[in-house]
Amino acid sequence: MKPNSSVKTYHLSNQTCKQIELLAAESGESATAIVETAVNYLYKRDTMPESLVLARLTTIEMKLAQIDKREEAFFSLSRFLTPYFIAALPDMLESKESTMLINDKGRKNLEQLETLYKKMMAKTKPSFMRSVFADLRTHLEDNFQAKPAE
Repeated sequence: MKPNSSVKTYHLSNQTCKQIELLAAESGESATAIVETAVNYLYKRDTMPESLVLARLTTIEMKLAQIDKREEAFFSLSRFLTPYFIAALPDMLESKESTMLINDKGRKNLEQLETLYKKMMAKTKPSFMRSVFADLRTHLEDNFQAKPAE
């Protein structure tokens, strides 16, 4: 008997016993080794290999970096346009009417800019969640299909 092992009795169907004997004969291993391999497979089949987890995290990190770049582009444009609005401040201070007129015009321009940006993003960017989790499954299946689980 192997060290750190114990003898157990299980009631298996005749069909299962025949399959174990056939697998043992074909592979040249003992029936115990066949049962241990089957139990280990069932125990590990739902666990995810570390390489798969790292690949998913890397892909999510790349998607987040793309979002950061797009947001940075939008805010860079906003920072570029802000001085033009500030340049109108001396004119705003002449009267309450001119202040309200320039304020309203600036607000409308900013709203149009945001609307244009949202329309552009809706056309060019798929849903982030779909992109990360649906496309990721295809990517991982294509890249890690040949690797056996350890």
